[in-house]
Amino acid sequence: MAVVKTIRVFGDRVNFNQTCRGCGVRLWFIKSVQSGKWLPCDREPVALATESPYEHAEGAVIWRIDADVVHFSRCPDAERFRRAR
Repeated sequence: MAVVKTIRVFGDRVNFNQTCRGCGVRLWFIKSVQSGKWLPCDREPVALATESPYEHAEGAVIWRIDADVVHFSRCPDAERFRRAR
């Protein structure tokens, strides 16, 4: 059985209103708990697991989603948008 890599995101902060400036795919955006940044997703994120809102300082519902839905893993123009750290 394959291990699914997951990321923690805010379940109540999902936005669907843009397309990728590189490849033109319609994107969902969801906010990462770890970085606080918006992540573009190829399809609507589905919660694999949830954490209680009482477990997070902001009182938000936290989802664990499959990291494979993040658009950067498949976008042919991903390097164009990568920022230097």
